[in-house]
Amino acid sequence: MKAEWEISNDVSFLAELKITGVDEGVGVIERLTHQLSSQLGLNIRKFTIEGDEGYFEGTIKLMVKNTQQLERAMQELQNLDNISTVTRVS
Repeated sequence: MKAEWEISNDVSFLAELKITGVDEGVGVIERLTHQLSSQLGLNIRKFTIEGDEGYFEGTIKLMVKNTQQLERAMQELQNLDNISTVTRVS
C-alpha cells in the first residue's frame, strides 16, 4: 500500500524571540503585542518583560507556521520605534 501524505497549512511551531529596546514608559507592551497579534495574526503563548534604567528586555513565545512567518514577525518588531534588537532564541 502506498502512503500518501496530506499537506496541511494548520501545522504551527513554537518560536521564542528575545527583544531589547528603550523603555519609553506606557505602551511598550501594547505596541509589541498589537504588532504581533492584531497586525500579523500570530498567537502569543508567553510574554515576559523587565525594565531597568530606561531599557527593557523581554521574551515572547509565539506560534508560527514557517520560518518565513517568523522572519516577518522579527522584521516587523525590529521596525518599531525604540526596539534595539530582535533575535531568535534557540
